[in-house]
Amino acid sequence: MNRYIPELCNPQLLSLQWSYIQETGNKNYEAAYRQGERAWTKLFIDRLPYEIIRHVQAGQWVAALGILRLILHYDPKLKCINKDIYDASFKTLLAELRKLPIQDSLVYWKQQLAGAPPLLSLPTDRPRPAEQSFGGQSQSFLISQKLTAALDLLSKQAGVTLSTTLLAAFDVLLYRHAGTEDIIVGSPLVSRIGSENFVNAVPLRTDLSGHPKFQELLGRVQKVASLAQTHQSAPYCLLVDELCPQQDSSYAPLFQVTFVFEENVPLQAVELSRTTASPWVIENNEGKFDLTLFLKPTTNGLEGIWSYNTDLFDAETIERMNGHFQTLLEGIVTQPDRAISELPLLTAKEKQQLLVEWNGTQTNYPHDKCIHQLVAEQADRTPEAIAVAFEDQAITYKALNERANQLAHYLQKAGVQPDGLVGICVERSLEMVVGLIGILKAGAAYVPIDPNFPSDRVDYMLDNAQVKLLLTQQRLVEKLPTQGASVICLDADWHDIAQESQETPSSSVTPDNIAYVIYTSGSTGKPKGVQVLHRGVVNFLDSMKQQPGISPDDRLLSVTTLSFDIAVLELFLPLIVGARVVLLSREAAMDGRKLARTISNLGITVMQATPATWRLLLEAGWEGNQTMKVLSGGEAISRELAAELLAKSGELWNLYGPTETTIWSTVYKVGLNERRISIGKPIANTEIYILDALLQPVPIGVAGELHIGGAGLAKGYLKRPDLTAEKFIPNPFCETGASRIYKTGDLARYLPDGSIECLGRLDFQVKIRGFRIELGEIESVLVEHPAVQQAVVIVREDAPGDKRLVGYIVALNNQSPSTSELRSLVRANVPEYMVPSIFVFLDVLPLTPNGKVDRKALPVPDQTRQEVISPIGKKVSGPSSETVHETSIAPQDDLDLQLLKIWENVLNISPINMEDNFFELGGHSLLAVALITEIEKTYKKELPLSILFQAPTVQQLANTLRKEGCSSSSQTLVTIQKGDSKTPLFCIYGIFLYYELAKHLGTDQTVYGVYLEEELHAAQGEKSDQSSMNLVSITELATRYLKEIRAQQPVGPYFFAGESLGGLVAFEMAQQLHLQGEKVALLGLFDSAIPGKNKLSFTQLLHLHARKILRQGIPYIRKRMQKGIHPAAAPVSDVGVRVSDVEAQTIFRDYAFNSYTPQPYSGEAVLFRAIDENHFSTLKAWKSLAVGGLEIHDISGDHLGILQEPNVQLLAKKMRACMDQALARL
Repeated sequence: MNRYIPELCNPQLLSLQWSYIQETGNKNYEAAYRQGERAWTKLFIDRLPYEIIRHVQAGQWVAALGILRLILHYDPKLKCINKDIYDASFKTLLAELRKLPIQDSLVYWKQQLAGAPPLLSLPTDRPRPAEQSFGGQSQSFLISQKLTAALDLLSKQAGVTLSTTLLAAFDVLLYRHAGTEDIIVGSPLVSRIGSENFVNAVPLRTDLSGHPKFQELLGRVQKVASLAQTHQSAPYCLLVDELCPQQDSSYAPLFQVTFVFEENVPLQAVELSRTTASPWVIENNEGKFDLTLFLKPTTNGLEGIWSYNTDLFDAETIERMNGHFQTLLEGIVTQPDRAISELPLLTAKEKQQLLVEWNGTQTNYPHDKCIHQLVAEQADRTPEAIAVAFEDQAITYKALNERANQLAHYLQKAGVQPDGLVGICVERSLEMVVGLIGILKAGAAYVPIDPNFPSDRVDYMLDNAQVKLLLTQQRLVEKLPTQGASVICLDADWHDIAQESQETPSSSVTPDNIAYVIYTSGSTGKPKGVQVLHRGVVNFLDSMKQQPGISPDDRLLSVTTLSFDIAVLELFLPLIVGARVVLLSREAAMDGRKLARTISNLGITVMQATPATWRLLLEAGWEGNQTMKVLSGGEAISRELAAELLAKSGELWNLYGPTETTIWSTVYKVGLNERRISIGKPIANTEIYILDALLQPVPIGVAGELHIGGAGLAKGYLKRPDLTAEKFIPNPFCETGASRIYKTGDLARYLPDGSIECLGRLDFQVKIRGFRIELGEIESVLVEHPAVQQAVVIVREDAPGDKRLVGYIVALNNQSPSTSELRSLVRANVPEYMVPSIFVFLDVLPLTPNGKVDRKALPVPDQTRQEVISPIGKKVSGPSSETVHETSIAPQDDLDLQLLKIWENVLNISPINMEDNFFELGGHSLLAVALITEIEKTYKKELPLSILFQAPTVQQLANTLRKEGCSSSSQTLVTIQKGDSKTPLFCIYGIFLYYELAKHLGTDQTVYGVYLEEELHAAQGEKSDQSSMNLVSITELATRYLKEIRAQQPVGPYFFAGESLGGLVAFEMAQQLHLQGEKVALLGLFDSAIPGKNKLSFTQLLHLHARKILRQGIPYIRKRMQKGIHPAAAPVSDVGVRVSDVEAQTIFRDYAFNSYTPQPYSGEAVLFRAIDENHFSTLKAWKSLAVGGLEIHDISGDHLGILQEPNVQLLAKKMRACMDQALARL
């Protein structure tokens, strides 16, 4: 077979074969060729790798590379060829290539590609698959003779080749599409190895930074190409091996885009294989790279082919890209001295579509009306219909309108004027709606203030807005900093308000006046007030009435706080069509179960909420409502959540919009099996522009900043003309210059159907649970702490759907403040939703090459108990400086232990202490619901959400639950630690003793604790006598424990361990399992004594007391004097507690201990002895009982001390080693 190899590797032959078949267009020929491919693959499967080695040994490098190319062409994923043989031959080839005189070239390429981005992220139609399929297609095109001649002339004038000019233009195209200034394009060059020529791929890396003119870029590209030619002798496969040792199977190494100008390569058609080993290609290139541009000079101009990966791109996308390339070339020859960022890209057709056709949203709406006028008109139409309901209260449209009129008269007499600002700080109630409409009817604008905002923030808002009147409720007055504003209580003062006329007051307010001022987070550290006009709200409501749509028969459930602008839809949209607003209290809106019951019981047909609230509802077990319309907005909705909501509702709408353009600016009806969830298209009388940094429209599919114009545009920021001018800019596409557009800071792109996909943020603004947060505002508060040098805050979503704020702190002079200090500082200045969940202390912040904070390089917080978070190592003044360590209360019973594990699972932090505060650990309202739900599942008892706010620590919550009758769970098998180990460890008796041990065994080790009710009652009991107790023998304990254990793990091998009496029970359990034919792989005895073997002689007593006096000093003498110096005066249990104390737990243990007679056990055991104890004849006795073998480990500490810090660390280490050895023996 060897004699056929050279012919089959001949590039000209293979090229001619495939070219001929393509030219004939005969499908039968093509099928036969493909069949031949498969046959060749099978034929060469065992032989080709050996041929590589043979040619290498003969010094025939091109032939060796050719065979390598042949393998990878027919079997690109190496599924047929023996991988081991292939690897061996490939390594041999690389080893020999390294011996060639190419070291200077290798050094050059290492320097040239240092720090290069591994992937050129072009915008794609589909997400990149985890592994390449190599599927591809191609499109042909022609660049006219006229344009080709102009390009050739430009090249000559610039002193470069036509190939260089076209490559530079291609670089610009990629730069404008990908948005990156560091571009790497692969290109083939003819290289030599010895006397042989071969086609080699070289990476051409071009720097497009600094907005260079095209003529300047030509010089950069020429230099790159020239140096590449000088160093082209290093084979591509060797560069890949040197520079990309760890490769990603989803894309090609070094470069993913290639440029082929056929004049540069003496082959009819050239392909560059994207695989790691091949330096060259011969046949078609479809799918081998993300994108390849082939250009060939002809008498008709430049013939071109776009070859693209069909996993990533649709044909329409490549067609548009071709239009951009040709438009770009026209612009280059016309204005070569223009900056590359300003060169034209869009075709006239695409520009018309983007700017005109997709913004054709103009419709009629009541532009001469204000919000309250629409509500009043509806009240005239349906006066007796219920307008608003809250709990057991309701108000008709007529009554609502009349009460609002009375309030408006009252406010006018108090001096309100159009555009005057009236604060409103009320709980959700009927009074809240009356207050809002009354303010509007009076001609003023309302400023909503959340009663739960920190006082400093409320103080700033009232002062900044110069609020002279503040509407509130009597119970809120005391905590409001009124700043001299007149306070009107809608409840306590209503008697006076009710004296006013019920007729509509006269007012000079117009649609161009302000309706409300909403304060949003500000990057400077202070919130900013957005002034929203009546005109914008009226247009918004009129558009929402049509799409998503609402009817008089609807009941809309309002769950959003008034300080969040999306509440405007919930409160006013139903009121302009005759529908009913159903208000839900703050507490009920945060409780998924109450939310679900309300939807079901009150016949809710429309509800708007953030994705976080919808997730909360689903997790509470909401069964759904197929007639309900679901509106989701405030943050991105995932495909998974959308699918769940669609399955449980009639319609799902995704809504998008910033406060500055009046609530929602785009809407999208989500369908089944959506590949991506877009934000849809603009609402009525709204324009959307997606622009680059120079305010030029970007192509379809390319990312840019989303700008919004139209009727919904706000007036601007209150008292911030600088920020208003920065964000509300003149519309560059309005010839008169009269209109403005708002720069959202959101990154977005148009999809081919005109829908918009939102891609994230351009700045440091984020959204969590729908709330808009400027991270800079939190950072500015943190750096006010005297011990904080630098602070950076980011949002992390390390668990799907669980977004958390994380603060990274660089302390001043290493004096780290405590997390409680930092949380208190932040909480005093910003709302609760802006308080970071986690703080991480760093020595320095990571920086980018240009000196900015590299937020992507900030470490993932360690969700195990973050020791770095605590101010460790602080010294206290006094006679002797000692390091301060946090002390924690140990769990006292099963209830404590269960709550700790639930908290750890919900908060994803371990371990948690009994005195830790849920909210200071990063808990928020949604996690609070999850926590209460888990507790309810465990204890089969419904609890109010408020219980956590009243008892925010584990200890407080446990005490509260005990009063509620939750003294223990219904489970007798407790999960101390959940890991992924297949063989769990069962800890016997006194389950809360093993908490620290479990932690130090490693998070992968599952640890269970087992207990009985009698044991728990004894542990919780007061002094008692033996006759009143239910005593249990060790044999019975073992039998009942095994029943619980085998329900969890039916068959062995088993891991058992027990401390003291627990060790004896574990020993008996092993005996019983052995008789049943089951395997106990590990039996651990933690300082366990044996009945009848624990009496002390006088000499032993002296030795024991002397050793303890030496170790513990005076405190031990004092303790013994209080109890009596001679413990032998009363019977001694295995833990040395005198029966004369008659404690319930002692009686329980002593009965079990003294009534047990252990029998020899044929298996092995491991004894962990406390070296601070006198073990009597324990060692000898255990050796006689564990006849299968006894392994002994001595641990520092006394009887219980071996399970406590720091001794437990050594115990866990030795225990883990024993477990690993036991598993290895299985």
